[in-house]
Amino acid sequence: MNANRARNRTRAAWLAFALAFGACVVAVGIATGAAIRSASSTPTAQRDASADSISPGLLVVEQGPSGDKGTARQGRRDDDDRAMALAIASLSPSERTRIVNELRYVTARLEARLSPLAIDLDDGDPVDSLRRSMSAYAPSYAAAFSFDRDTWTLADLTVRVVASCDRAHLDDGASCISLWGKHDTKQNVAERARFAAWPVAHAAVVELNSSSSTEQAAGRLRERTSLQQSTIALVLMDRDLALEPVAERPELEAAAKRLGAVIAANHIDQPEHFESLGHTQPSARPSERVAPWLRVSPNAIVVVPRLSALAKLDSFGIEIEQAIRDGSARWIHRPAR
Repeated sequence: MNANRARNRTRAAWLAFALAFGACVVAVGIATGAAIRSASSTPTAQRDASADSISPGLLVVEQGPSGDKGTARQGRRDDDDRAMALAIASLSPSERTRIVNELRYVTARLEARLSPLAIDLDDGDPVDSLRRSMSAYAPSYAAAFSFDRDTWTLADLTVRVVASCDRAHLDDGASCISLWGKHDTKQNVAERARFAAWPVAHAAVVELNSSSSTEQAAGRLRERTSLQQSTIALVLMDRDLALEPVAERPELEAAAKRLGAVIAANHIDQPEHFESLGHTQPSARPSERVAPWLRVSPNAIVVVPRLSALAKLDSFGIEIEQAIRDGSARWIHRPAR
């Protein structure tokens, strides 16, 4: 009986130890989880003290309603082509292939209309169908066109992005604010300046620990750019900012050129921005790189929101996190409302 009592006391001691140990593990787990959630929900500018030091700036010139409103960067002949290159780079390879196939399909239907021996058996206008299909990429093109600029204007503000406020030359009446900072002396002016430069001021920058991780993360993000409910407009890697063509670009160019010729032969107006799709992608010398003010590592991804997403930037950040699914990802800049 004494032996049984001893065994029972031993079991009770082990059980008490196990319960106490388990409680400690749960407590540590809860505390750790809370810390992770707190860090991930806090904007990088607050979470990482180095973020402000690497932040580019916005050079702001205020003028009265009757003053000089300033001018945007002198438009280049290839501005549309550069924007199209960024928009195409932000699509997934499967989506680019789908566009090529649709262009060829519309071409075949229009060619049938030109031949007395062929009949177009499908209903509806093929070009109207193409316009509706291409409208899914309008948010990406609009963001790309504005992202590639360096100057934006409002009625009483001219805003120019610079690599750093510390090295920016300030003319009379000019001031420089952090592109991604939140501590501004003129809050109203800063908010309006960032709204004018919305594609760069609200762009997210994420860095991964290897080139393969970067490729995989960018691929998952690009699968979302053509989705109607997505907040993402552009997904750009280092090579995209250097305007290196994607693998499908020659096929896209050839299919668009052929369709453009058939559209002209049928005396039909081309879809908006369609002409740029058939142009040879412009190359960029180092001085003509997209966003030369942005200095990030080759393993960084720049994600630009849709204009419609500015009211839900928290959702924008969450969508990026859920798409990347990589614990090594580090926020260089996470937009927040």
